Amino acid sequence: MIEMLAVLAIIGVLSVTAVAGLMWAFAKYKANNTIHDVHLWELAALDSNQLFDRTSGQLILPELGSVSTHGYPMAIWIESEDAFSVHVNDVPKRVCSLMLDMVTADKSLP
Repeated sequence: MIEMLAVLAIIGVLSVTAVAGLMWAFAKYKANNTIHDVHLWELAALDSNQLFDRTSGQLILPELGSVSTHGYPMAIWIESEDAFSVHVNDVPKRVCSLMLDMVTADKSLP
């Protein structure tokens, strides 16, 4: 009976570890896709003669929609004639921290 409890305890510990690793992998996947979406939007904005809403300062790219692959709201804001920023909202804290870890020193994400 005690051996059976020991086996169940070991299986429980392994299960918790597997679930934690799986959740980290899902967050990493979402972070990678979101960074890819930001780069895609950046390239589209650089190569774009699309609509620019002068009242809000937002660049409108109808072919990209307004959300990322995982449903995070995205927008491109024009800061000046030579500068713009890609905004991604409602990113979960874990995904955001993984994104910040993956960004190199020469790039920045808000």
